[in-house]
Amino acid sequence: MTNLADQRQVEKRTKDIKKQAARHDDGLRAMLASKPALGYLGALVRESQAMANVVGATEQGAMFREGRRVLGLKIMADVQRVAPDKLASLIAAVLEQPEEEKNDRSDDE
Repeated sequence: MTNLADQRQVEKRTKDIKKQAARHDDGLRAMLASKPALGYLGALVRESQAMANVVGATEQGAMFREGRRVLGLKIMADVQRVAPDKLASLIAAVLEQPEEEKNDRSDDE
């Protein structure tokens, strides 16, 4: 635990947090450079329903959906911060119809 009264401890902790954030940003950039990984992120955001209105029959259901939605919004915000030029690609991946739905519809025809 960091002693907030000790300036050295605070500076070290701040430095450690910035290093970890930089590693996470590098990891996100690497994922965004990979089409399969971008598709995976798109699927996560789609499943989180980040781009949908959250409505629930019960207050608990709505809170659960809102919590799930927050995770998708965080992914989108991180992409916007780290690689704003990739946000449109992520949104396209979110809006892309999942393979199983494509297969289900072609079976109906």
